[in-house]
Amino acid sequence: MTAPKITRNAFTLNRDDAKRFAQAALSACTRDDLTPVLQGGLVTVDGLAVRITATDRYRVHTAAFTLEAKAKAHEFSIPRDALQWLDKNVAFHGRYNTELHRVVIATTSEGKLTISVRLFDGDDSPAVSWNGDIPKGKFPPVLTLIEKARTADAAPTASVRFDYIAKAGTLAKHMEFPPALKFTASENPNKPGPLYMAFTDNPGETPYAEAIIQPMLPTFPFRPAAKGN
Repeated sequence: MTAPKITRNAFTLNRDDAKRFAQAALSACTRDDLTPVLQGGLVTVDGLAVRITATDRYRVHTAAFTLEAKAKAHEFSIPRDALQWLDKNVAFHGRYNTELHRVVIATTSEGKLTISVRLFDGDDSPAVSWNGDIPKGKFPPVLTLIEKARTADAAPTASVRFDYIAKAGTLAKHMEFPPALKFTASENPNKPGPLYMAFTDNPGETPYAEAIIQPMLPTFPFRPAAKGN
């Protein structure tokens, strides 16, 4: 009996994009062990574009990147430890000629994942690599929540965790260009909609990254701290 043929898909990111690729997901993925597929991110490749999406059920981050070379359309989950390794090792080759550094992310039909940080583009480049398994499970369709928030009506402000807003900064290409913010209306009149954040190079352009953050719901009346605390 002939063994099934193993297929391989891969795409390449430059150093700056690879760093933001990792951090965009790490800043939003869950840290619990209940749903392994949510401990990292969902990677969607289509031609000259790749998108990474992550969620911890309270927020969603998604960021798109333009590839230098066309890649075959495919989709897979990437684990948190792979993203942490990439975030730590993307600068492995130092500060010299960083514009030449490349990161190749490859998957196989056997469920294997390899990340290679290369000194330059090419199979003969010096490289450090991470190898592991693709998490099993179905990633939830959270991009529909992003799309819904993008077109939702604006609503009065609501309380949102400030650390979540700060961590969404990992989506930004340039920290000096703030995202557009919109508190959205909800179909439930008793519950506010999420905060929507759109990151663009210029106002009015298609966002290269987006985030939504669920508002905090008051569960008890605020009481000021006692004197001396």
